[in-house]
Amino acid sequence: MVDWARANIDLLRRLGLHATRATGAMVTKETGLDITLLRSSPVGGDLQLDAVIASNRATGNHVFQSSLPEQAAPTAEAKNLG
Repeated sequence: MVDWARANIDLLRRLGLHATRATGAMVTKETGLDITLLRSSPVGGDLQLDAVIASNRATGNHVFQSSLPEQAAPTAEAKNLG
């Protein structure tokens, strides 16, 4: 994903970007892109992204399937919810 973002960085700099937390943080760290970070996928980030799209706050979208392994234990973010 980082390689794709680097290859398309001029286009991506002109867009309002949203991503789930782990993915967005990784891309931001490696590219310097300004990305609105949503919650992590296990605690509702995918649903937040769906809401951005459904509310017409996105003029387009591209979804990548993460190659990151699923988290076996709750994240710190999930623990703070309860």
